[in-house]
Amino acid sequence: HAPKKLSPADMLQECLMMGLRLTTGIPKSRIAHYAEADFDAILPPDALQPFIAEGLLWANDQAIGATPAGAIKLNALTQTLIKTLQ
Repeated sequence: HAPKKLSPADMLQECLMMGLRLTTGIPKSRIAHYAEADFDAILPPDALQPFIAEGLLWANDQAIGATPAGAIKLNALTQTLIKTLQ
């Protein structure tokens, strides 16, 4: 069987699921690449702010990532983030 080619939406979900496990986080440019859109259009700051305020995510100009508290709840956090994708 030939490998299944993932859609851009599937690639974005995989990027989030795998990248948030890294202590360095995910470059916003990588998320934008997989989504084929501007980062702020996909995950606007107001969508990320509740997770940042709860101490589950960190974000800077270049990347987003899970904090140690977010890493403990990573599966639920990732699923919630995927549901908020624009």
